[in-house]
Amino acid sequence: MIILSLLLTAGRCDPPEGWDAGGPIEMYLHGMWKLIKVVTPTDTLIGSQIGYNEILNNTYKDGIGYDSTFRNDTVFAVHIRLKNPLPVSKTKDMTILMYYRGGLQRFHKIIRTNYITTLETSDYLKEVGTDADSVKYIYGRF
Repeated sequence: MIILSLLLTAGRCDPPEGWDAGGPIEMYLHGMWKLIKVVTPTDTLIGSQIGYNEILNNTYKDGIGYDSTFRNDTVFAVHIRLKNPLPVSKTKDMTILMYYRGGLQRFHKIIRTNYITTLETSDYLKEVGTDADSVKYIYGRF
């Protein structure tokens, strides 16, 4: 009976989709990120080619999630994350589809290699999968 119980519960050890050992994978978005590269279908811009310095600050305050974008040390935009619908996270791919006020959504991919974490994002879009979604913003930890 004990062995049967162990076998039945063995498959339940994996965390649910969108979670890892530390909790929901959205936690990897938190903090400050510096824009290091913009990739378009026809070009890749790095450093001074981008034309501005950009910092993305993902924070929570009073239970509300904010994406604050600073360009050249000035607030450029603030987007407020929605609690409903919940983000769609895939642990295996380390991807998150986040929803924002105003009907916007943004696709994030977290890339962790050799103790370096980068964040690849789409723009803030009305619909993921549109032509504007072909532009990728690559951020590095600040």
